[in-house]
Amino acid sequence: MSRVIIKNVPKVFTEKQVVEHFSKLDEITDCKVAKDQQGKSRGFAFVGFKNGASAGKAKKMFDNTYLGASRIKVDYAKLKN
Repeated sequence: MSRVIIKNVPKVFTEKQVVEHFSKLDEITDCKVAKDQQGKSRGFAFVGFKNGASAGKAKKMFDNTYLGASRIKVDYAKLKN
């Protein structure tokens, strides 16, 4: 899998800020911060990398680290059924 889900993203973070943080590792293909119907962050985001190895490195490097003042959880994104 080449996509990861980042949980506990600070609600004030934009997609640009998430990309800036995770692009330190490798090239990002896409990023999406989940939002509710009012356009407010739901506190999680999806980040896509060029390949699965980069996603694995991101999980290993960033899981249980901090994004702003929030401790984030990074895992592989699962396909929606």
